[in-house]
Amino acid sequence: MIYGDVWDETDRKAKEICNQNPSALYVSPFDDELIWKGNSSIIDELSKQLEETIPDCIICSVGGGGLILGVIEGLIQNDWINKDIKLIAVETEGANCFNESIKAGHLVTLNNITSIAKSLGAKRCASKLFDYYNQFRDKIHSIVVSDKEVVLILEKFLNDHRYLVEPSCGASLVVAYNIDKYFGEKKIKNVVVEICGGSSISLEKFLNFKQLFDNQ
Repeated sequence: MIYGDVWDETDRKAKEICNQNPSALYVSPFDDELIWKGNSSIIDELSKQLEETIPDCIICSVGGGGLILGVIEGLIQNDWINKDIKLIAVETEGANCFNESIKAGHLVTLNNITSIAKSLGAKRCASKLFDYYNQFRDKIHSIVVSDKEVVLILEKFLNDHRYLVEPSCGASLVVAYNIDKYFGEKKIKNVVVEICGGSSISLEKFLNFKQLFDNQ
């Protein structure tokens, strides 16, 4: 469903429609155990494909927290959570409710979403994510990147791999391409990046983003 300028407006509309239609079922896109369980299979697949190798870090973008919650639960289920592994939670400035919650020490609701990464545009993350952060503080690292960094990386990733992905995905790629900057030169070798999200990008949108930041 497409409605409103930010995800929270879409979410309210979806709940309104479900309340008016007895046959409709509302399912949160991120704050639901079934979503986390489905996403946890990512780690199951990694475990099978990598066999004895355990990544030094896993990088994924964070909006409301559905993806990263699945990753965390997958790490727990595969007994990787106690290994020497970092989980990098990446947000963009203006859509960084998780990072703001960490700094405040409690869940924070953003006033509005100003980032171009609209797929990350939940004003408040799932409470379970904040609970897991408090439980695994030494494992989960929060990083916030700018929209301009994201757009530059989208172009680089397009040139390198011939894939055009949306800004929400580009947030993780910013960290992946600059891993030494964030964690020290050659400190991290085996990196897994969750690259997802292409439904809200087009060549026209990308070129508009590029023009916007080329002028800055």
